Amino acid sequence: MGSCIWTSGQSSGVVSIMDDDTAELITRICTRIGMIMEDARLSALTIGVMDRTAMPYALAELELDAARISALIAAAKTVCDDS
Repeated sequence: MGSCIWTSGQSSGVVSIMDDDTAELITRICTRIGMIMEDARLSALTIGVMDRTAMPYALAELELDAARISALIAAAKTVCDDS
């Protein structure tokens, strides 16, 4: 695949042109990230009203969600870099 150079008022750069399958894979990965964030949002926003004994479990789940998101972002970046 080739690349294209772009410029705007304050910045410029090079953007790789990727095939449709690669773009679709990145879109799917990012959709999954959004789904995890959506699910984690409820725990994050309601932790203050949880029973104190449940808080450590909720925090552990949020930590796991954050790790999953980080791993998916890394995967999407790898796919993007390899295209």
